[in-house]
Amino acid sequence: LPSLTIKALIKTINRLCSTASGGAKNYTSIDKEDVAKEAEYKQHQADRKLTTPRNLTDEEKFASSNMRLIKYRIRDAEVDKAAPGLVERRVEPGTTVTVPAKDDVTALSGVPEEHIKTRHVRIYCPTRSVTQSGSHGTKNWRIEFDNRERWENPLMGWTSSADPLSTMAISFASSEEAAEFCSKNGWAYHIEERRVPPLRPKSYGANFSWDKRTRRSTK
Repeated sequence: LPSLTIKALIKTINRLCSTASGGAKNYTSIDKEDVAKEAEYKQHQADRKLTTPRNLTDEEKFASSNMRLIKYRIRDAEVDKAAPGLVERRVEPGTTVTVPAKDDVTALSGVPEEHIKTRHVRIYCPTRSVTQSGSHGTKNWRIEFDNRERWENPLMGWTSSADPLSTMAISFASSEEAAEFCSKNGWAYHIEERRVPPLRPKSYGANFSWDKRTRRSTK
């Protein structure tokens, strides 16, 4: 072979050898970086396990629930000492609780005292409308408060009132329910008995009968 060709071949072989050795070095450095990253990732996972809440055992759950129950009982005792009778008592399943028949909710209703002690309620059954023949609206019982001071509005001539209970309309299925509602709220009341007019069976032709008791004059 010519000397020039031999020299070129030697240079090519040297270049290939240097490239191979450099690639090996690069591969070694890449492997070291991967190992470092993997170690860093494992350390991060270990740190997360330390901070992540683990599942509690049955003994730990029982202890924590007992501590929580003790805290609740201490809080209830403090509240009951400050305001007796306002703490709801906890009972075991299967036990019966006796509730008084007469409950007074005036302290919890938020109604001012002037609208409790000085008000009187009328419990009545509404009458049938004069312009209507239906009687469906007369089956319920309603409550009505006594009238307070009213005045005529000078702008439109309407009747005005400062009584917040004047327009309150509540219907009940029976007079006993309405009376119980008034008793719970501390209102004095009286019940007006239902008036049922007697129904007289009469046919349309009786209006034109010659009988004077049923005939209606058209003159």
